[in-house]
Amino acid sequence: MWLMTIALGILLFLCLFFYSRHRLNYWRKRGIPTAPDALPFIGHFHKFFSKDKMIWEYVDEVYKNHGTKGLVGFYSFLQPSLNVMNPELAKAIFIKDFDHFVDRRSFKFNYSDDEIFNHFLTNATGSHWKGVRSVLSPSFTSGKMKGMFPLVEKKADDLVDYIKRHTSADSSIVLRKTFGLYTMEVIASCAFGMEAEVYNNENSAFSTNAEELLKFTFTSMLKIIMFSISPKLSQFLKISFMTPAMQYFVDVIKESVRQRENGLYRGDFLDLMLEAKQDQQNPNSKMPKYRKYHSFFLDG
Repeated sequence: MWLMTIALGILLFLCLFFYSRHRLNYWRKRGIPTAPDALPFIGHFHKFFSKDKMIWEYVDEVYKNHGTKGLVGFYSFLQPSLNVMNPELAKAIFIKDFDHFVDRRSFKFNYSDDEIFNHFLTNATGSHWKGVRSVLSPSFTSGKMKGMFPLVEKKADDLVDYIKRHTSADSSIVLRKTFGLYTMEVIASCAFGMEAEVYNNENSAFSTNAEELLKFTFTSMLKIIMFSISPKLSQFLKISFMTPAMQYFVDVIKESVRQRENGLYRGDFLDLMLEAKQDQQNPNSKMPKYRKYHSFFLDG
């Protein structure tokens, strides 16, 4: 019996291996050069985790070797993707013929905890994408961006005070850490509509959850791989991308929206987006009001 099991296992592996080889010949069969080092089953995905070379160094190397050809093929697992390196062709895709290239590769999240990800600009498609984009675009005009400058200036003044408090003739500060705190304060104030207070408490809830959100763990890597290989199986297994850190920021946005509805106005990015959303409100939309706001905001 065990011999039969081993034989079936070997047969299954060989079938998958040759199918993988077949998929990794997609670009070659069409006469398009392919980036080197594609591996069975995972394609070029391993390059994202290489310790020898950062991913952008690898892409730059591929560009230098294939840039004159204008196109080069990649594989994300067994999914073929095309890197366009011809400026005129890129211009046609993004401007002249953009109506044919609106949608990108997206994932449909059916698990209730992850439903918010369906409304991200990077994951929306078709008319939904156009609706989200039409709300975001008015918020990025130069005039409206300048309107937030006082918030940035205030955080710069706080940075100066922080440096003065932590420096003396005999002491020093770590600039990377210091300006990281400044960046976090600006993002919290301009984007999330709140005071992070990381200058006074470097272990604040905002700072702690921001660090957790940016961590790339082995578990998160497995989730990405699983969802990339088989989205339907991932949904069946109810693999969720919603983490406590992500939920924290969702709750922050909900609370900020509630405060704005009660009359608070800061002139930040959240206010701009709420104003734009009110101008284009769709009365027939069934998405709960708070979810509209924080999903559009997270897109930005």
